[in-house]
Amino acid sequence: MVDFEAQVNGSHKRQSPVSAFAGQAANIVGDALELAELQAKLVKADATKTMQRALPALVLVAVASCAVIACLPVLVFGLASLLDSQTELNSWQSQLIVAGIGTLAAMVSAVLAAWRLRHSFSEFKRSTDELANNFAWAKCVVSSGRTPSERS
Repeated sequence: MVDFEAQVNGSHKRQSPVSAFAGQAANIVGDALELAELQAKLVKADATKTMQRALPALVLVAVASCAVIACLPVLVFGLASLLDSQTELNSWQSQLIVAGIGTLAAMVSAVLAAWRLRHSFSEFKRSTDELANNFAWAKCVVSSGRTPSERS
């Protein structure tokens, strides 16, 4: 005798709930591993690009720092001597004025270098945005068992 239900509905075997859950869990773990791999590649690409952007600024800061350190004592005493000879200020007053101006110039240079370095690390925004999207996807899959594209 022919099984009428199998003929109408097809011959689908029902999976046990444990086996269905294991299959879904394996799919989610596989997707999560793939996302982690892609996230790592994105971070690596962002780090490479960031270093390429930051390297010229770091080299410039290092060279400028060495030049300032080498020239600073001679420059300060020379300018202080000039100010002392051209005004009625004492030698110590001239040295303090020149040192104050030099300190102000160094602070402005440091602020400009820090601003440039801060902007050179903006490439990691792409990685953090993608990581947030990946976590949102994973939460959605875990909470509903369906991906956002399957919901629509």
